[in-house]
Amino acid sequence: MSDKVDRVLEESFFFYRHKCRFDVQVDTQEQRIVLPVGAIGAITLPVDLIELAPKPVIRRPDEDRCTVLTDGMLRITKGYLAAMRRRGVTIVEPGTWIVLPMHDNDPAVPWRWEPAPLQENPTLPRPSEIFAGLN
Repeated sequence: MSDKVDRVLEESFFFYRHKCRFDVQVDTQEQRIVLPVGAIGAITLPVDLIELAPKPVIRRPDEDRCTVLTDGMLRITKGYLAAMRRRGVTIVEPGTWIVLPMHDNDPAVPWRWEPAPLQENPTLPRPSEIFAGLN
């Protein structure tokens, strides 16, 4: 591992763990920062719905989906969940690992915050706010 990669991983880990207070871990094999879904939830949606989602979102430019982190897990009825699935919206299962963008926005790492980098102590949207915006 190069010194630059070590530094960026360390800075990213520190930022997410201490500034954002996310329970992140370093995936040393893939050289990236990951967040387990649990206390922080996640919803994925097609990029054509990105304008309806609260910002920022995590996106890979080469993929047609993006991820929104949420303040907690979503509990909704099966009927409502089915309606959201028809629109391409999915709830990320607890225990799933979400890859977070690196702190330096290195072009070699495809994950990005859109439209802007996450700030310190973020206020994540409640899941119900996201779904209300998608209706």
